[in-house]
Amino acid sequence: MTVDTGVMILGIYTGLLLIAEFATTRNLKTGMIAHGCILVVLLLHSTIAENRYFSNLYASLSIIPLIRILSLCIPLMHFEYILWFLIVGVPLFAAIFTCMYIQRLDMRCVGLKIPSYRDVPLTYGIILLGIPVGFVEYYILEPEFMIGAHASWIVPILILLICTGFLEELLFRGLLQHTFTEAVGMRGILIVSMLFGFLHLGNSWLDCVLAGEIGFIYALVVRKTGSIYGVSISHGVINVMLFLVMPYLALHLPA
Repeated sequence: MTVDTGVMILGIYTGLLLIAEFATTRNLKTGMIAHGCILVVLLLHSTIAENRYFSNLYASLSIIPLIRILSLCIPLMHFEYILWFLIVGVPLFAAIFTCMYIQRLDMRCVGLKIPSYRDVPLTYGIILLGIPVGFVEYYILEPEFMIGAHASWIVPILILLICTGFLEELLFRGLLQHTFTEAVGMRGILIVSMLFGFLHLGNSWLDCVLAGEIGFIYALVVRKTGSIYGVSISHGVINVMLFLVMPYLALHLPA
C-alpha cells in the first residue's frame, strides 16, 4: 500500500470519527454504536494490514473510539466529576501502554524523555501558555466549580495533571503522533491535531477549533523537543484553570 493510499484511508477513518462524534451530540446510544463499530473495524484492519507502520497506526487509532465508549459507559451522575476523570483514565492508560508493548515502542519514541537544556525556554513557555488558554476556554464552556468549598485542591490538581494532561498528551502527542508520522510523514501531525479537536465537539464548535489549534502547537513543540512533559504540564494547567481556578474566582470575586 502506498503512502497516498494510506492517507486516503486515514481520511476516511477521520471522517467516520467526526460523524460518530456528531452523532454522539445528538443521541448517545447512536454515538456509542458508531464508535463501537469503528473500534472493531480498526482493530480488524490492524491485524490484516500488510504494512507494519499502518498496522500500528490503526491499532493506536482504535483508542480514540475507546475514549468515547468509556466516557459514555461510565455515568457521571454516580461519581464526583473529578473522580470521573480518574475512573476513565485508568483503562485508557492500560490501552496506551498495551499498544506500546505490542508495538515494542521505546519510551523515547512517545516523548517520555527529559527536554534538552536548549529546549528549556520553549518548555517553560508552553507551560505558561496553559494559563491564558485555560482562561479563554473557561469563558467558552463556563463549567461549575468541581470540588467542595472547603475541600483540598491537592488531589483534584493531581488528577487533572495526570489523568487529563499527561494521559491525553501521551496518547495524542506521544503514541498517535509517533505512529502517524512513521506511516504518513508530517501530514500525520495535522491529522492527529484534527482528531484531538474533534473529541471536543460535544462541548462546542468553538472549543473544538481551539483544542485543534492548541493540539497543533503542542505537536510542533513535541516534534522540536522530543518530549511530551512540557505539553503535558501545560495541558494540565489549562484544565486546572478551566475546572478549578476560574470557577473558584467566579464564585468568590464580586461581579
